[in-house]
Amino acid sequence: MNAKFIKDESSVFKYTFFNYFLLIVLSLQINVYNFAANTNISQQFELRFKAWQDYFGFQDKPTNEGKFTVDHTSKTSSIASDYVNVDVFQKIVDLGVPALPFIVERMKKIPNNQKSYISYAFSSISKTNFHDRKWGRTPFYDRIIEWWENERKNLRTEFEARYEKWRNVPQSERKKGPYLSDWYRGFYDNPEEYEKAYAKWKSMPEGKEKERLRPLAKTEYQQVLDLGVGVLPFAMEKIASGDHELIDAVHYWTNDQIRTLATEKGIAGDAMPAFILNWWNENQENWLLPD
Repeated sequence: MNAKFIKDESSVFKYTFFNYFLLIVLSLQINVYNFAANTNISQQFELRFKAWQDYFGFQDKPTNEGKFTVDHTSKTSSIASDYVNVDVFQKIVDLGVPALPFIVERMKKIPNNQKSYISYAFSSISKTNFHDRKWGRTPFYDRIIEWWENERKNLRTEFEARYEKWRNVPQSERKKGPYLSDWYRGFYDNPEEYEKAYAKWKSMPEGKEKERLRPLAKTEYQQVLDLGVGVLPFAMEKIASGDHELIDAVHYWTNDQIRTLATEKGIAGDAMPAFILNWWNENQENWLLPD
């Protein structure tokens, strides 16, 4: 056998082995980094959650039956906003999407009144609407836990269905809203009553009165927004394919972070889609729903 061939083959083997080894090392480094990042978020969440509990005198204390109910040891207020419109609560929200799994786990272990308050943090971060009629009288925090554990896996299917429904609306009507339809629908006990009221609204002549009552008609655009940050990857795919109408939705889901950064850099108009996609490539790890 040719000695030069053997030497070349050996070099190729060494080069391939080196690349394979390098790939393994890089993968391990990434996994270690992700583990450290998750651990850091977990620790930060626990510290901030405890600071919020301490601020109001909340305790993690089950009843004699071993079930968590209302914590009566805390300061009392009949207004839920008193417990969430404070800096110590906002610091929990500031942790963003990576904190969502830790919020869910905490909701399983604390008294019901604390669950109700901390659920506001989840909703504020996720931008997901849990007020749909399908939940009936299920407590808000239980809706979140159920969605997180069993329903969020269907987000792509839901997004595509709502997206197509929205795109079938005449362009001039696509972004009307958001309206107070969920609040208005709350006055009806069943879908049949709502449909009757909606049919009555549809039959009204065009004019100021019909426009005033438009909250009866929930917009398809709002239904897309209601899916929350979990559909950001799918929205980015649409933008990459040329659908730029979802740009405003992306700004909503990301708390205007991209818009603010674009303004600072003087980015606008036709340059915005590419700027958004570049931002996503660099920041998506902070916005993807954790497993």
